[in-house]
Amino acid sequence: MLRNSTKIAPDDESPPINEVIGKVTDVPVDTKKTFEVRGRKILVINDNGEFYAINGLCSHYNYPLENGVYSKGKIRCPYHGACFNVKTGDIEDYPGFDNLHSFEVIWDILLRSHKIYNLFRNPLSSELIFVIAINPVKRTVSLSSGNHLRYSKLVLAVGCTTRKLKIPGSELENVFTLRVIEEANMIASQSIGKHVVCIGGSFIGMEIASALYTSAASVTIICTSDEPIPALGKDIGAAIRKRFESKGVSVLVNAHVERLEGIKAVSSVILNEGLTIQADVVVAGIGVTPSTEWLKNSCINLDTRGFIKVDSHFRTSADWIYAIGDAVTVPLPLWDIESINIQHFQTAQTHGQLLGYSITGKPQPHPIVPFFWTVFFLEFGIRFAGCTDGFSETIIHGNIDEMNFSKYYLKNNVVVAVANAGPLPTAIQFLTIFQQNIKITRTEVEKISCTSFTSVMQERNPRGNSHSEKERYRTCCDVCHIKFGTVFLGTIEAIVCVFVLIGAVQQTMWKNQQYSQCDKNFLRDCLIFQFSHFNVTLIFDYIVIIMMAFILLSVGYSFQNI
Repeated sequence: MLRNSTKIAPDDESPPINEVIGKVTDVPVDTKKTFEVRGRKILVINDNGEFYAINGLCSHYNYPLENGVYSKGKIRCPYHGACFNVKTGDIEDYPGFDNLHSFEVIWDILLRSHKIYNLFRNPLSSELIFVIAINPVKRTVSLSSGNHLRYSKLVLAVGCTTRKLKIPGSELENVFTLRVIEEANMIASQSIGKHVVCIGGSFIGMEIASALYTSAASVTIICTSDEPIPALGKDIGAAIRKRFESKGVSVLVNAHVERLEGIKAVSSVILNEGLTIQADVVVAGIGVTPSTEWLKNSCINLDTRGFIKVDSHFRTSADWIYAIGDAVTVPLPLWDIESINIQHFQTAQTHGQLLGYSITGKPQPHPIVPFFWTVFFLEFGIRFAGCTDGFSETIIHGNIDEMNFSKYYLKNNVVVAVANAGPLPTAIQFLTIFQQNIKITRTEVEKISCTSFTSVMQERNPRGNSHSEKERYRTCCDVCHIKFGTVFLGTIEAIVCVFVLIGAVQQTMWKNQQYSQCDKNFLRDCLIFQFSHFNVTLIFDYIVIIMMAFILLSVGYSFQNI
């Protein structure tokens, strides 16, 4: 049976009790189930006979984790992909920010409080201080206050700034961009009962429009592409556009803004076709530029667009200086991409997580896998995992117009990205599949339903014997030092085994008085074991030979599997 003997929350002042909440058979092997304990959801997981328990609701949007994707001690939220360690409750991937309350599970089975997290924030200084220069030789950072900071290792997380409109009228009032919370609040307050135009048909423009459509008098989206959110394809973009239009939001495609007009504040948007759109508020969601202007003449290499170039360990071209976040281009080895810039906060947070391993000299636990999600009108959303660069074909399961689908992007008959909407967490599953470097082929996609991909993960990566787990403990040079050590050890074992074998043969000859096979004195001198009781000696030698043989076999097997 399952018992609870803990306070479920820090503010729970009731005394601990033993409470029967179910039977062990309620949670069969490799399944999970949510139990109600004092009005709270507790998720119990049976991983091959090992039980774990954590709070059953994701710390992001409080969605239930019972239908999440579980693999190797980690569970992902089926909605937005937040990942938690079921042993400790630690958050290991975002968008959630808080850890979960976890429980120690012991036989009977008892739930005990394992860890309670208190989050502390240091007050920020009201004085604005910024970096004006870096001296990589002296390892110092110069601040605008005149002070200098020394560093042993430096991390640049400078982010990006919103790209401004560069057209006539862009200096008028009520023309906004969105990057920080203050700008979001200003846009929301100024849009009530007003005519709003969103310039840009990607995620920012579409999300702003979906947030304002109930409070604004009208909302218009201007897209330069054939359909909004072109990265997902015209089919998904068209379905999203129809959903927006059904809400009364006007979506103009293949349109370009020529200028903004107004006396003091903006009053209209003029398109290059001559169409005039009434606009009291204009929001430009046309991308960002990296905040690296101050690094252009430094020793840190930038690409042609100004993004910081880093390697897979987030190292820049300058020694002891690292960079992460929206302002970097980083390799994606799983997709054979040497350098790519991905501007999504979940990817930036993953950079920070993996940097912690790199900066302390530890192997990264998993590769970078691009993942993002979006929600419109709080009614439907899109989840995406992977990278579509170079894809050649797609396979679609479900109905895109009904926003209940999974779209697979393939390159060389292998899935390289997945976009999905609806209740099935296909993109969440593929986030884990990509991290474990499992290849899913066209044939498998055509045969397997979404709910079966979890079984594919288990079949391809058996518990505790995954390729990625082996790679965590490898180092540089393709583990050449391990191979050398294995060969050296095997050689020594072989030499010892040969000498023992010679000794056994010699003693057999000595016992049988076969002196004619070699010189008598030489035979005596070469004996490894010179005892009078030859039978005992021979038995010992045979045991040693058998042990050596097993050692050689194990060494050979280890060498073969490195």
